[in-house]
Amino acid sequence: MSSSSRAKGRRTELKVKKWLEAQGYLVELVPSPTRWGGGQDFFSLWDGIALKPDEIIFFQVKSNKSNIYGKRLDAHRAFKVPASVRKICFLWIPRAKLPETIILTTKAPG
Repeated sequence: MSSSSRAKGRRTELKVKKWLEAQGYLVELVPSPTRWGGGQDFFSLWDGIALKPDEIIFFQVKSNKSNIYGKRLDAHRAFKVPASVRKICFLWIPRAKLPETIILTTKAPG
């Protein structure tokens, strides 16, 4: 991953953090990736966790639509969480005013 795409990803994560905090969430992002070490996602999947007294959100941030199609988010969907926890992918396209919210639910069998 080039440093410019790493920087773009981090800027988008910080944008989502600020947006969630404005809605009253306490937000924790993974540490910023380094040139040598890369990033370390929560549970190897999530860019951040947002908390309210009655809600927990595990979230992934994307800034490119091509990253949300196909099997790219299957591991996120399959990740087991209690019913009170939501799994969301925020897609924030450059120059968009708000992110698109993609709810990541586990696929029903069958």
